Amino acid sequence: MLTSELYSKHYNAGKTLGAAMTLKVEEQAVCGCCRGDIAATAEKAGLKSLEISGVATRKTLYWKPGMRSIKEMD
Repeated sequence: MLTSELYSKHYNAGKTLGAAMTLKVEEQAVCGCCRGDIAATAEKAGLKSLEISGVATRKTLYWKPGMRSIKEMD
């Protein structure tokens, strides 16, 4: 839910189209279901890229246009 609100806020302000966005997740891992939802929302927002830093998991996830889900960086 927070992700949708965040995207909407920036989308409505005209800040997402062609932008590279970075998010930080502090307490939990991003679940499998949310990975697809985040990718779909990023696509609709017109982002050029999205990077998600997981503090608790110490993993970095990414998305680029055309991807159906966010993926873990190698």
